[in-house]
Amino acid sequence: MSKSTSLSPSVNRNTKEIELTGLVLLALTAVSLIVWGQNYIKNITNEEFSLKLSLVYNLIVYGSFAFTTPLLLRLARRFPLSGTYQHYLFHIGFSLLLMGVHMLCCNLLLFSIDLSSVPILKRFLTKYLTNVVHIHLLTYWAIVLIATYYFKGRTSSAKRDEKPMKRFEIRENGRQFNVEFDNVLWIEALDHYQKVHTQTGYYLISDTMRGLETKLPQEVFGRAHRSYFINKRHVKSIYKKSDGPKGTFVVLADGNELKLGQSYKSRFMLD
Repeated sequence: MSKSTSLSPSVNRNTKEIELTGLVLLALTAVSLIVWGQNYIKNITNEEFSLKLSLVYNLIVYGSFAFTTPLLLRLARRFPLSGTYQHYLFHIGFSLLLMGVHMLCCNLLLFSIDLSSVPILKRFLTKYLTNVVHIHLLTYWAIVLIATYYFKGRTSSAKRDEKPMKRFEIRENGRQFNVEFDNVLWIEALDHYQKVHTQTGYYLISDTMRGLETKLPQEVFGRAHRSYFINKRHVKSIYKKSDGPKGTFVVLADGNELKLGQSYKSRFMLD
């Protein structure tokens, strides 16, 4: 068993999320000011129009999306739109849920500061529900779409710049040696390390799943789950279980059975 130094610096996710969150905040602030200006021009002769309240409303409705952007970025990374159709179904459902929660929170706050004589339910149904729903959905999908291709572009760039691995370099008790790919059965995520399972034991290397994905040769290792890679050369069979823990399982040459993650199934089969 061994712990080696990191094979390469991992991508700083927090920095990228801060960058995108800042860009989203600037964009949404600009949108809120544009809409505010349009409302002002539209109601320039309306004495009941409150310039201050309109500004507060637009900043809250549009600007508050920036606070949910870090969550959306993580979801876009975990369920990219370039993935399987289940990812699209997830985003459809979650966008509707988030829209409802977001509109409810925003409008409860706005209703509390807007002393209008129009009943709250009527205003919500006639104004907010009809005029603002599409804005919420468009904003959600715009953030997820931009994030999906932003991360995809960074990952593709990293893959182009990263030299593919030819073997694992292991450091153990002050000595260094190599483990050839043919001796590796599968690789499992273990906290901040990766557990390299071989035919005679295992070793620990300091790296990330995302880091390995950019360096491991796809013709040898396939991403079969969010937590592990499988060496295709040691796959004995693939079958479906209909009883007990259901799903598709990969049987390795040493007899181990590993479940194929649903979102990685098609990709592993095609690789």
